[in-house]
Amino acid sequence: MRVALVTHRYVPHAGGIERHVHEFAKGLARQDFEVEVLSQERDASLPRVSQDEGVLVRRFQAPLTLPRYTVSPQLVRYLLTRLARYDIVHAHNYHEIVPLVTALGRPPRLVVTPFYHPPSGGMRARMLRWPHQAIGGPALRRADRIICVSEAEAGALKEEVRGVADRLFVIPCGVDVTLIRRAEPWTTARPVVLSVGRLVPYKRVDLVIRAMSCVQHTADLVIVGDGPEAGRLRDLAAAVGVRTQFLGRVSDADLHRWLRAASVFVSMSERESFGLTLLEAFAAESQVIASDIPAHRETVRYGPSDGACIVPVGAAPDVLAAAIERALGMERANRSDGRIRTWDDMTRGVAEVYRSLVG
Repeated sequence: MRVALVTHRYVPHAGGIERHVHEFAKGLARQDFEVEVLSQERDASLPRVSQDEGVLVRRFQAPLTLPRYTVSPQLVRYLLTRLARYDIVHAHNYHEIVPLVTALGRPPRLVVTPFYHPPSGGMRARMLRWPHQAIGGPALRRADRIICVSEAEAGALKEEVRGVADRLFVIPCGVDVTLIRRAEPWTTARPVVLSVGRLVPYKRVDLVIRAMSCVQHTADLVIVGDGPEAGRLRDLAAAVGVRTQFLGRVSDADLHRWLRAASVFVSMSERESFGLTLLEAFAAESQVIASDIPAHRETVRYGPSDGACIVPVGAAPDVLAAAIERALGMERANRSDGRIRTWDDMTRGVAEVYRSLVG
């Protein structure tokens, strides 16, 4: 079966969707699917066509960048003329223009993974909902199947786009548990509290920094990720006197080592479609503290019963600090407790959806 995975960006770029598509593409190739990734790319130094562990990757230059959307005319032309060559075309990310362009190409069978999360954060976020609906809605209505990564995402999506409930499937993300647990932890002089993700306002890394200034337990904060908030967060950490390592983007191997080194993993994000970083922290046997959002509440079910603490969104720093204090005083989470999903679990689930479509 020949499958095209269409995405707004692909590795080596960092991000949850990029990682999802990368692992999923490799998993399909291992199951003897013929897989091509079609991606937009602003970095002219990356090859236009390459092979990645059995996956053919085509990168199309994207000279046009709008505030929330990246547009590649080359990719548009390709999608409008060549999609009939694939048995399945699978577009990703409701919040980008890619699914709509893919749908306009009228592939024989269209699958969409939206990674949808409802807007939050005020008037600007609510205004952005209108272009999302105009661009993402038609693609979902044309899709033969819609694969959500959580029940929380599926529920929110049914409210966003009417008339798609009968085509929704929920297949959660996974992690490479074996690879993470084989990683050698970094040697640290003090316990580590770890935060991983893009440095953007809705991730609320600022709240984690402020909370660490209230923690009495001796520990260091390590922040993995980059983004427009990096400078402000560095200034904040210096102002409140929190010992913080800002590592920027790191390789998967180094990330796994930090996950294994961390005593506590914290994510206070205000919105997510799935808690992928939480799942990675469970695999690394860290204690997890997560914001009280639907996707996080759902994800912690896959971890050990003693491995997670849910904290209200936007909690006061001292409330989060108390949770961190408790977690630092606990032993590492029990690896035998819980059912941590793997990328192979996810790939098998999606492959079954493909086969049901192709017959």
